Amino acid sequence: MASIPLALALALLMACDASEPASGPSTSGASPTDIADDLRRARAAAFFIPGPHRDLSEARLALAPLVSRPDARQDDLVRAAIVEFHDMLSDEQVGQALVQRAAALGADDLSLRWIRGNSLWRQLELEQALADFRFLVEHDPGDAAARLQLADVASALGDLDSSTEQYHAVRALGLGPNGPFYVQATYKLFSTLYRLARDDEQRQVATDLRMEYDRLTKGGIESADDTTLWLGRYGHVRPTPPRPLADGPPRAPDFPSFGESASLGGAALGAALADLDGDGALDRLVWGADGISRVGAGSERMAIANGGARLVLPADLDSGDPDQPGYAPALELLVLQGDGARLLDRGADGRWHAVPGLQLADDAAVRDAVFVDLDHDGGLDVVLATERGLTWMRHDAREDAGRLLFSDATPALFALGDCRDVLAADVDANQAVDLLAVLDQRLVMLAGLWGGVFEDRTDDWGLSDVRVDARTADDGLWLQDLDADGRIDLLIATRDGLSARLGGAGGFSAPLLVALDRELPASLRLADLDADGVLDLVGRDADGSVLAWRGPLLGRDAPLTAAALHSGNDGSFLALADGDGDQALDLLLAGPSACVEVTGGAPAGQAFTLVLEGHKDNARGVGATVELLVGDRYQRLSWDGRPMVLGLGDQARADVLFIRWPNGVHQRAFDLAAGTLQRLPQDEGLTGSCPFLYTWNGETYEFISDVLGTAPLGLPMAPGLMVPFDHDEWVRVRGDQLVPRDGRLELVITEELREVTYLDRVQLHAIDHPAAVEIQPNEAFTLPPFLPHHVHTLSDVRAPARVTAGTGQDVTELVSAIDGRHARPFTPRGARYRGLAEPWSLEIELAQSADERAALAAAPRVRLALTGWLLWGDASVNLSAASHPDIAFEPPRLSVPDGDGWRAVGPPIGFVAGKTKTMLVDVTDLIDHADPRLRLDTTLALSWDAIRVVLDDDDAPLVQTAVEACVAELAFRGFSARLADPSGEHEELFVWDSLDAPRWDQHPGRYTRYGD
Repeated sequence: MASIPLALALALLMACDASEPASGPSTSGASPTDIADDLRRARAAAFFIPGPHRDLSEARLALAPLVSRPDARQDDLVRAAIVEFHDMLSDEQVGQALVQRAAALGADDLSLRWIRGNSLWRQLELEQALADFRFLVEHDPGDAAARLQLADVASALGDLDSSTEQYHAVRALGLGPNGPFYVQATYKLFSTLYRLARDDEQRQVATDLRMEYDRLTKGGIESADDTTLWLGRYGHVRPTPPRPLADGPPRAPDFPSFGESASLGGAALGAALADLDGDGALDRLVWGADGISRVGAGSERMAIANGGARLVLPADLDSGDPDQPGYAPALELLVLQGDGARLLDRGADGRWHAVPGLQLADDAAVRDAVFVDLDHDGGLDVVLATERGLTWMRHDAREDAGRLLFSDATPALFALGDCRDVLAADVDANQAVDLLAVLDQRLVMLAGLWGGVFEDRTDDWGLSDVRVDARTADDGLWLQDLDADGRIDLLIATRDGLSARLGGAGGFSAPLLVALDRELPASLRLADLDADGVLDLVGRDADGSVLAWRGPLLGRDAPLTAAALHSGNDGSFLALADGDGDQALDLLLAGPSACVEVTGGAPAGQAFTLVLEGHKDNARGVGATVELLVGDRYQRLSWDGRPMVLGLGDQARADVLFIRWPNGVHQRAFDLAAGTLQRLPQDEGLTGSCPFLYTWNGETYEFISDVLGTAPLGLPMAPGLMVPFDHDEWVRVRGDQLVPRDGRLELVITEELREVTYLDRVQLHAIDHPAAVEIQPNEAFTLPPFLPHHVHTLSDVRAPARVTAGTGQDVTELVSAIDGRHARPFTPRGARYRGLAEPWSLEIELAQSADERAALAAAPRVRLALTGWLLWGDASVNLSAASHPDIAFEPPRLSVPDGDGWRAVGPPIGFVAGKTKTMLVDVTDLIDHADPRLRLDTTLALSWDAIRVVLDDDDAPLVQTAVEACVAELAFRGFSARLADPSGEHEELFVWDSLDAPRWDQHPGRYTRYGD
């Protein structure tokens, strides 16, 4: 056996002393040791999740007790090897030793082959890597990532025929969950065929592939980055597969008692609990023939909207970014009435109004609807089930005034005929939403493939033989994990009874009967009434009484036995929610004579309440997937946006919680205590700028700034319009920031972002100048004509007399000198429009006193030296802004006094091209000495460190000495750790000595080899 390095051995010893995870009685027959080991694997998987909170050290510690055992399991050794592979600071020998130990237990494990192949590929052991990837492809022909790696290794070995064959094979697998790999294979196939082309016909074949690649990426299907490739199908640190619930007899009902009914007024067709106004308290919403009302104290109904309503669906359609235009933390209401539908939005006056100009379903009769983010842009869209099929009303944005903007994005595939109902869920776990439509007698499964592309997978997923009826269309269909195996199952109610089809890798199973001890009730719901972590069945009988059957619903050897919960009233409507925050579910019952809320008693099990708060995604997290591990109990839930009570059984805490947000970002939490309210805000995704420049300062490599911000290639300003680029940039480095090391001056340029750098030349210029003279290049991003290179000298530099923001805020003291303190008197647009702000201005008074005015008048030239920090946006921000009528990308522009107002002069002056840079603007000819003021207007999120007035003629002597590089080496770097600035002055800081997990997609293609 290979020796284990000392660092790992010490880690193993420390981890072995850790306390055992708590666990209670097993529901699957597992031993306490097995449960504790499974929790370690789950914690390792949670810490391994890519993103800002990835902690590979904690993942390593979680696995250490498992791999330290002489008889360690092969899958644990592979998990640990994967962690080491992703840790850029890890000693390669640690991972290699783990791989060797795992291989000694058998070489046929596909995860072992995957991690070993990638390790060998990284070490350029090409022949051995080729063998592992070939083994994977032979044993799993559908593994697109393995085929891509096999193609790349074959290409590196000069076997272009084999690599081309594999790129074709990846494309033959189609899009769907293979979308990122399909896109990369398309690009690499284009690149290979174009280089091999010998005539126009062959070049056209390659060009067609490039055009397809462009269409896919513009449609939102992005190419796999390195991290995605390294993960592939077999490179994840995964928890132990969920242990299935044990089969056996039905469990005896153990439901809480229900108390007295509280009236919600008279007759109603339905009711819901929802925080309508965003004040944090649940409101009682009822609807029926008289319209929609909110129930106040004493069961008084306050009208929200007139006109009959047969169904009301509340949701917050906006992304959860409070800085976005028109944002308000209130719900919208989708109202189905008669054969029509309308969307109500709460206005600034507190009243509810139909969204003006919105035509839902083009007058087709609307049967049902669902809120879902089909295009993954953060806002919730509306999908309607109509007499013509499905209609997708895409939520585009809000105007500044708050009006919701929609467009009809319905694809031709949605024309299914008369649809009675529609459900949304990510059934195949490819992070794209799938839609299940209920037609007159059959189901249609439309699989989402990202970018608004869908495929009919009804046959492929084994649903073509399903027969449904009116009972199914009347809330008789559920997509939930019924058997706790981590896959979405299908529960179907028909006039003939209740059946389930279990989800699997190849689709759904044959039907399984869910036997009840009596006739199927008219209204059914799934809920965990007894807080044991297992879904129960709740329904209303023909006389209105409420019954419940205890889960698990599957694997029982006798019919489930009903328990009476409440005598109820006439009617069939039933809803369950925790209306009083006591972590016990209450009943909402509606019918022709009354609508009531029935308070539920304390359940037998313990529970906690979970609330998701979206930021980049929709505000309530609709469409997220939640996975909960409590001992050996596992739950997988599709999030519908409402606070959810999660049962823990007899346990005092949940061990691990996994969340996958609608945009695919993973998040985790640990040790969530019973009896608590857990609000989990969505992690903010990091964004970026340009390559980074570091210099050796005598102690470490110091972050100077981002560079090449003036030279973006292929960055859209708007659809079809690219940002012009200036191919060279000059960046100031102070003498104390660049100190000789062994006789050399060392500069490092790192590319860590979602972009490709084409670097032609790097040259150092030493500038000798008088000590009293400041020098500055013009670090500005401007539109053509670009400014010529010039080193400015600044010898007579003064603070402005006064600088006032458009809001009236005096920021003179903040901008009087370069001191790291910034004026930022603007309102950011928020995450969706990162880098943009609401229109804002600064009024700069150059001189006030007689002496100041005299100096200004006598100056041979007047320049503004503007030092600041730009918060970069990205292509998606530019495109989103271009499509929004109230949001604009407006670079700084100068205006001069004009009577009682201001007059813009000239084109925009540009902006500082990144982090803490200085730009010089000559304003000599703009100044009215009788009124020496200027105004700076922009919509960019620019933080100004200093705005200074320069009164010299830029004529101080200086000597420039160009120094060429003696050594230039290309090497792997990784991702610099992003640090929060404790002063709050900078959006982000970076440090050389610490690395983060990969957080950016990288483009496909061939790049310069590492080395000299």
